[in-house]
Amino acid sequence: MDCVIGPWQSIRGVTRGALLSMCIEPVLDYTRFEFVRGKERIELTPTEFKLLAYLHEHAGRVCSKEALALAMYGQAWRGDEVRWYICSLRRKLGADVIKTRRLFGYYVSKS
Repeated sequence: MDCVIGPWQSIRGVTRGALLSMCIEPVLDYTRFEFVRGKERIELTPTEFKLLAYLHEHAGRVCSKEALALAMYGQAWRGDEVRWYICSLRRKLGADVIKTRRLFGYYVSKS
């Protein structure tokens, strides 16, 4: 099983139960498309998961809507769908997970 702990660490070959029992920081579970925080599991759509995974892979860096659309869809732009998915993720995960840099894009913190 591959998971990302926090925005930059990954663990391979750990059973799901062992991983979740030892995690304090948020986890992205690549096998279930879930965001896990403590014992809380939050299901994400494949598109939401791609968006969040991209932000975590680029933690600390501001990602433009265009870059996020490219990561999500493989094409440069699809209207306000990026903003819609950001809002959806904020409703599910909490407003503090994804931050906005006005006129530039979105980011997640490294810590």
